[in-house]
Amino acid sequence: QRNPDAHTIEDVLEKAIHEAGGISDNNFGELQKISWMRAARTDKGVSAACNVVSLKLVLDPEGVVERINEHLPKDVKVFGLARVTNSFCARKQCDRRRYGYVLPMWAIDPSRSLDKRQRTGPASNDADSAGDANANANANASA
Repeated sequence: QRNPDAHTIEDVLEKAIHEAGGISDNNFGELQKISWMRAARTDKGVSAACNVVSLKLVLDPEGVVERINEHLPKDVKVFGLARVTNSFCARKQCDRRRYGYVLPMWAIDPSRSLDKRQRTGPASNDADSAGDANANANANASA
């Protein structure tokens, strides 16, 4: 999605396709001209492992994936390309979306809540520190 104040994967992908010759200079930056549509979008601070994008390319499909990937950073990759009908829309014709959420235990179980200092600092608690101290004392005593 367009977010003028942020660096997005969609911007990186658009630029790579343009540099590979898939989006003309006249259409670059104006995604509606090439019918750009994504199957899903993410909110600020959320990441997606994979997505489907539909658009009208001006490239010959032979080697297009490799040419686009040459212009992408190492952490972004195009996996494939499929020719579709003119009416295909990735968002409208997506038949499912899968979401996964990663939450800290304290968000689910309040008894595991940490005070603010522990959440922002190193992950340690008094019981672990005491255990480490006892282990060190035992190791020194046996030496």
